[in-house]
Amino acid sequence: MTTVDATRSEIVSRVTQWARDVFHAPAAEVDETTVLMDIEGADSIRMLHLLGRLEAHYGVVLMAEDTWVPATVGELAEDLRQAVGRRPVDG
Repeated sequence: MTTVDATRSEIVSRVTQWARDVFHAPAAEVDETTVLMDIEGADSIRMLHLLGRLEAHYGVVLMAEDTWVPATVGELAEDLRQAVGRRPVDG
């Protein structure tokens, strides 16, 4: 799969899993509607780690102001999907 082929559901799944990993959160605590900074163990350093990991994986750069509002997993996934859609296709 290339980054351009990523669907919203695949991105939501990845953001959910990586948020669980980075914040050391139980699976039941994190889903698409979860506000990222409300997750127990979430802090600005871990949030930056999560964003950096996602940006590196998808080959995009997210605007910091878009991610510091009380963003949910789903909202972050949508920001990523849009950023991936704007990314030029290699070829």
